[in-house]
Amino acid sequence: MNTIPRLILPIITASLLSIALPAHAETPTTDKSSITTDNPFAYSVNDQWDKIGKQVVQYRQAGNYTKAIESAKKGIELVKKVKGKNHPATALSYQALGLSYIGAGDYNKSNEAFIMASNIINTLAKRPDYAKYQNEIRDFLSFDNYYLAANYQQLKDKDNFEKAMLRLIELNEFRLGKADRHYLAWTNTLSIYYIQTGKVDKAIDFQKSIIAKLEKMSKQPTQELAIAYQFLGFIYRDSGQHQQALTTFKKLLQITEQLDGKEHLNTVSGYINVAVSYLALKNTKQAKTYLNKAKKTVDKLEKALKKDNTSSDKVKQAKQANIDFINKAIEHYLSSIK
Repeated sequence: MNTIPRLILPIITASLLSIALPAHAETPTTDKSSITTDNPFAYSVNDQWDKIGKQVVQYRQAGNYTKAIESAKKGIELVKKVKGKNHPATALSYQALGLSYIGAGDYNKSNEAFIMASNIINTLAKRPDYAKYQNEIRDFLSFDNYYLAANYQQLKDKDNFEKAMLRLIELNEFRLGKADRHYLAWTNTLSIYYIQTGKVDKAIDFQKSIIAKLEKMSKQPTQELAIAYQFLGFIYRDSGQHQQALTTFKKLLQITEQLDGKEHLNTVSGYINVAVSYLALKNTKQAKTYLNKAKKTVDKLEKALKKDNTSSDKVKQAKQANIDFINKAIEHYLSSIK
């Protein structure tokens, strides 16, 4: 089974600016190979516009953002004359301008460009002849809102950062149930933002809403659900709500055992997280019980690894590094129990 590692994570502490948005593509994510030439999202204008677009990219890559901005503006004027103000190619030209302004460090001007792009696409989305292009519209707006969020983050505009993130998450609801790491990274980013701005209750409610959606989508546990429960557990633990953390980590442990089996590092991590919650509640007896379970299991895994003749040295080294990390955590917590 292909699993997503869920090892113990550190306590969440960082400034707003240190929240790392997951990487986004340079262009909207729609697969162009499936777009026919009559599709307005094929971005076909003329050779001159294509040439300008390539120049914008080249100038950005060279770090010449002044020239990139000048060329992007020329592209906008050209496409308006050929395709009009409300066309996907016009919106794409505004995106190119927005990216160029980011390079120049002018986040306000960049936002103006991305908002113009979004306004064009939102206008087109209302037209009956664009009803069949919902996937392209969603991808385009996701791109805009990703960079709007990143810009608002740089500007420390907390309210608009939240709005852009919520819109980005809403546009990507379709990714739920598809083990999409970007979606979970975006939801976790917003939860971290709530925590760092003193809205712990909002972070908890938001994380619970993600869990509810995942549970509604599948009667069977999924890796996504495990990650969502894990993050909720960390929020509870880091905010001092240890009884709720314990309940959440026990639920996570049940899910992990179903997904990965009892002899897996994810399960070992589950034992440790439950033990840490018991320690916080001063129940050392139960904490020791779960730490001993963790130790017993990780010892079995280490013995099995030494007998592994099929995995590459690189894979075995990575597994051993994880085992060493887990062993140190177990030893640390056992030593704290008198």
